[in-house]
Amino acid sequence: MDKVFITHSRHDAPILTHITELVKTVGVEPILYQYEYMHTATAWQEIRDDIRRSHAVFVVLSNNLNSSAHTQNWVGWEVGVACAFNKRVWVFEELYRTVSFPIPYLTDYVAYELSNPQLRQLISAVARGYNLEPQLMSTVGVGGLGALFFGWPGLVIGAIIGNIVGKPEQAPYIDLMCYHLDCKTSFRMYVWLDELECPACRRTLRFRREEHKDGGSIIYPSPCPYELTYTHYVWYD
Repeated sequence: MDKVFITHSRHDAPILTHITELVKTVGVEPILYQYEYMHTATAWQEIRDDIRRSHAVFVVLSNNLNSSAHTQNWVGWEVGVACAFNKRVWVFEELYRTVSFPIPYLTDYVAYELSNPQLRQLISAVARGYNLEPQLMSTVGVGGLGALFFGWPGLVIGAIIGNIVGKPEQAPYIDLMCYHLDCKTSFRMYVWLDELECPACRRTLRFRREEHKDGGSIIYPSPCPYELTYTHYVWYD
């Protein structure tokens, strides 16, 4: 069975329940460790080997990460191992959290609200992409996915924009790059935010969108030229 490694705090029970159940549902095995209780000298070897055998690493960031420096150390180390093995690292970050924990290496970024029911569909679509067994075509087409994942009130743009991954059952995303010159981290974003912290350097990112004639919106993601106008960065073709 295909695997994903999930790095987290033991206090993240609600979101972990969502993720583990949905990952299992689509035929992928989740691997989790309880860092607060790990005392064996070989724990790092077991974790390294599990990450090597996994197709991706899911990092769950929430306010609970503040509760344990021990957990923070493990999370940072595991991300480094994933980078060394060239694994995709998905960062799931709770909106309106107070923790600001930099993840120097990531490939995908999902901001979430646990109370939003569409979180389940998003996680399912993400996990399904790591089931390498042949599957039936999704009953939700690309247009349906776009309406689902880019339809969160107050958070996302009302049209499918940017790049769409090759398989219809996977979620659409936007390719972004941190425009701070000493960061330049690239990642895929699945929930649109006008303003966010770069998950790698933790500095503020702001993006412009403009209305399109078909009623949707267009995003100008990095690496387009930009300039700072008052408090917003304006992007150009």
